[in-house]
Formats: sequence, C-alpha cells, structure tokens
Amino acid sequence: TATATIEATGTPEPTPTLTPTPTATPLPLPTQTPDVTTPRLTYPPGAANTNSADVTLFWEGELPSEDYGFLVTLRHGGGELTHVSPVLSDRQWAVQLPGSESTSDAIVEPRWSVAVVRHAEPEVILALSAEWTFYYNPFGGPTSPLPTP
Repeated sequence: TATATIEATGTPEPTPTLTPTPTATPLPLPTQTPDVTTPRLTYPPGAANTNSADVTLFWEGELPSEDYGFLVTLRHGGGELTHVSPVLSDRQWAVQLPGSESTSDAIVEPRWSVAVVRHAEPEVILALSAEWTFYYNPFGGPTSPLPTP
C-alpha cells in the first residue's frame, strides 16, 4: 500500500511590496504673487461735479503681466446700486449713471475704487485703490463741494 507523506510548511515571511526610496517626491511650488502697484485714481477727483450721466473714470497703475487686469467698482444710491466693470487692461472705464425725473432719486454721490485682479480669479484682489466720491447732479446748477480723498 502506498502511504502519503505530509510535510508541514512554515508560515511564509511577509515581504514588503513597496520599498522606500532615498529620493523625496517633489511638491508643487507655491504660486508666486507678483509685485503689484496700487492703482491711483485720477478723475473724477473727490471734489468734481458732473451733470452727465455718462461718466468716464480714469486711474493710473501698472499691471504685472497680461494675466492681470483692473476691476472698477462704483456704488451709489446709498450703496444699493453697484456697477462693476469687466476685467480691464485699459486705465479708464465709462459707466452710465441713472437719471430720474425726481431730484431726490437722481442726485447721488457715487463712490468708486479700482482693484488689480488676475483674469482667472477676479474675486481675489491683489491691490485696491483708495475710494473716491464725486457729485452727480443730472439737473446741473450749483452744488456743494465734496471733501477730496
């Protein structure tokens, strides 16, 4: 008769499937924020008066590259009405203020400022000008001067 021999095998030793390497995995470098100059508003200055609904705002400033632009914000009507420009490469923006048959609704003191932003992220402000106010009276006539910024 045949006899079967059973041999016991020991528990196998685990072998590592990943071996550490002496070189480090490179991490992405943080995005460098370029030097950005703060825009300086030039027109209309704080004491300017205008009776034209078409107002062109002017400022000075440099952009670090074509990836960046200026974003203008103009608020009026007690902060209830806001005009925001598209991201601009020019140093001017024309906006039309509302006219009205009622003096109390039409005469406003708009506040405006200019920011430097990246085209891809216009909500991230890299530099912001001081805010200026000018006097808008579509009916003309004498006005009281506003303080300059």
